[in-house]
Amino acid sequence: MTIKGIYVIDRVIQEEMKGGVDLEKNLWYIPASSASSVDMLLN
Repeated sequence: MTIKGIYVIDRVIQEEMKGGVDLEKNLWYIPASSASSVDMLLN
């Protein structure tokens, strides 16, 4: 179940938010404008 959640998050970050992934550093890159939108939704 956790693996499926990670795949969903990965897809949203890359396709919907136009972010990226650094596989060597194991990081997601989320554009600032998208991060602001996510922050507003969470608060």
